[in-house]
Amino acid sequence: QNGFPCIYEVDPANNDKLTCIYNCVDTNGFRQLVKDNVFTSTRAIGTYEDAMIAGALDTNGVFLVASKNPSQGQSSFSVIADMNDLFNYPAYHRSDVNGGGGIYQVLEYNGDLYVVICTGTPNNKNEATGTLQTFAIVKGTCSGDVTDKNAWTWSVLAGDEADGARYPFGLDTERVSAGACTLQVYNDYLYIGDYNDVSSALQGFVLKNEFTTQATNLEQSVNLYRMDKNENIEKVVGDPTEAFPTSLSGLGSGYTSNSLLKKMGTHMNQYTWQTTVYNGKMYVGTMDTTTLLEPLAKYTNGDILEMTRDEWISQINYIKVMLKLLFKTPVTSSMSAESVVPVETSAETESAETAAETIAAEESETEAAVETTIDDNLSSDTAAVQTQTEEGIAVQAIETDTAIEDNAADSDADIEVAVESLDDAQPVAVSPTEEPLTESSARVLVEAAIQEVQNDAAQSSADNDQNTDAITLTDEQINSLVSGLLDGSIAPQSMDEQLYNQLVTVNDKLMSIASLVDSNDIEAFVTVYTAMSDIIDQINDRIPENVKALYATVIKYATKENLKGLASSLKYMRTSEAGFDLFEITDNGSAGVSIKKVTTNGFGDRYNHGLRIFEKTNDYWVIGTANPFNGTQLWRTTNLEQNTDIPDSTETETPKTDVKPGLMPKPSTTKPTTTVKKPTTSAKKTTAKKAAVKTGDESNSTQFIVLMGISAATIFILGYRLRKKEN
Repeated sequence: QNGFPCIYEVDPANNDKLTCIYNCVDTNGFRQLVKDNVFTSTRAIGTYEDAMIAGALDTNGVFLVASKNPSQGQSSFSVIADMNDLFNYPAYHRSDVNGGGGIYQVLEYNGDLYVVICTGTPNNKNEATGTLQTFAIVKGTCSGDVTDKNAWTWSVLAGDEADGARYPFGLDTERVSAGACTLQVYNDYLYIGDYNDVSSALQGFVLKNEFTTQATNLEQSVNLYRMDKNENIEKVVGDPTEAFPTSLSGLGSGYTSNSLLKKMGTHMNQYTWQTTVYNGKMYVGTMDTTTLLEPLAKYTNGDILEMTRDEWISQINYIKVMLKLLFKTPVTSSMSAESVVPVETSAETESAETAAETIAAEESETEAAVETTIDDNLSSDTAAVQTQTEEGIAVQAIETDTAIEDNAADSDADIEVAVESLDDAQPVAVSPTEEPLTESSARVLVEAAIQEVQNDAAQSSADNDQNTDAITLTDEQINSLVSGLLDGSIAPQSMDEQLYNQLVTVNDKLMSIASLVDSNDIEAFVTVYTAMSDIIDQINDRIPENVKALYATVIKYATKENLKGLASSLKYMRTSEAGFDLFEITDNGSAGVSIKKVTTNGFGDRYNHGLRIFEKTNDYWVIGTANPFNGTQLWRTTNLEQNTDIPDSTETETPKTDVKPGLMPKPSTTKPTTTVKKPTTSAKKTTAKKAAVKTGDESNSTQFIVLMGISAATIFILGYRLRKKEN
């Protein structure tokens, strides 16, 4: 991944001698690039008139060089465009789109040089979709010597409107996934095919459990456009948008067809990876991500939630108990529902005490003895009595309202009634406005709330002929509730009935999907999860902060979006056909474009996930595949074009390996033999070993080793989580 940024020349006339003809930096510069996390690929290479044009980079950024005689080496190259000339668009760090694509492709069309630039960085990330900014296309017009920087004028075809762009980044503001694009000249048009940012999406769900980017990419599979010489652009393939409501071919994004009788591509097509013009037709090869994304099917809801089923149930029960405490004061085992009466206000208490003291002061010494009895029964600070529960836990209760009338001052009977009233006082609910609870009494209230939640669950289960599990909270959860009662953050009777009932409904629904937490039935889970998340959002301003904090542990916006993203991705995977697609395109000019499929399953090998290269010899038209699972393959068919400039082909073949759809090819143990082959008329596969193959995107050859590493890491992480659950 950290190759030295340079340009090599291969000389087929001299035993394929490999010579470095241009170095972008010296050794110290290279070390600085690595330190700065720069993607050190030169990537783009092409021709303009009689000169070679190539992308390059150094410690100052990305630039273009030109040479009329590249074999002469370093001194023959001149810089023709730097970062300023390219509007500071290039994103070339590893954290950027496509792993730092920089200058992705250069191509001459209609006398100008068109430059595809990757522009997405973390700073221009679309948070809603998880994608980075889409590609730009810059046009270079040369008025003199190709190698003279001053002869070039640069303008923007697709990019920032402020820079004079005719089209927005990615050609369409509604399209947000294409980090780059592939250009091809065909029949006087410049064809432009999307290339989605697969690497960022894969890293997102492997490293962060973030599926939004992946879902966006699959939703916005690749489109194809064509541009005429006046830079008018039409959509050839793609779903309707406001900017491009129709497509010339009638096919949707990913080359999908709405016709049941015409099976074409799928949304798993993520790259317009390689294009060519052959025998009067244009051919487009894709990269299909089905095999790379198969680990997605192993994810469970709990993997996204980062919770097990038991942890989910425990947290919902915890919320239920807190709500019970906030809505009402639970009745303890020493109370009856009838005995729980409203707690008197402090003013009422003072009035009753004043009346009793006035009566006692005006009576005889015998009556004073009664006053002493009253004082003995009333605590001067709390006027509380202690009752013993069945478990032996002391319960604090405040005295009831004595309702002593002012006009009973002279009556012994009235005093006796007042005393009897105090003696008969019943325990009542604790009001947060009264004296603070003790830890023991708060703990009793928590236990009573747990019991009420258990009773509610039992009643609900009985109504639905279901069994119910015991409601259990952890010691940490119980202690947190007790602390909340003691510090006043949990205030009994502070929640209104409407809010309470709404949250009860949410809790019941969340509990109903507990059985799905450890399953990979993502769609069933996310349907309920999303609905409950929406309810919480609607009533959010009425929910106490401490309750919000609890719901935030189970219902998170990011988690909801990730679950929806995973469900969406799995939807596309269920209808996918693994293996790259190859389409034949016929441009009929003003009459439109027709498209036929050549293969949609990687020539019968599902692990051929990409079509990486087209090439011609005198005898054959050759196609090279990207297969990071079992190794690249070469396929050939008779070359129907006459090209006398190509030398006669002497080919090294290995015995044919038959591949059935859905099966991996078995490696052959037979040694290859060298033979001179005559042209044939049928497509035939040969296995290539250590072949120096031109890459479809001009990127470094280790990119898909990284993608495979990501897939392997996914499987490893999921396996580790499953083992952890089992333990």
